[in-house]
Amino acid sequence: MGEGISLLAKSNFRIFQAGQVKVVPLDPPTKLSVVLAKLAGTAQTDAMRIFADYMCKGCEV
Repeated sequence: MGEGISLLAKSNFRIFQAGQVKVVPLDPPTKLSVVLAKLAGTAQTDAMRIFADYMCKGCEV
């Protein structure tokens, strides 16, 4: 527990920096799969839909 992954631009990382946060630079850049998930049985909000639409622009699904 207490684990998570965030995708942040390196230039923005200083805003979110905390003592237990580890930074792993993707150098050279690496192609990653990103999965968006929600709790089963919950309604999708407008914000969730807008975010998913934004993240999926140009994606291969």
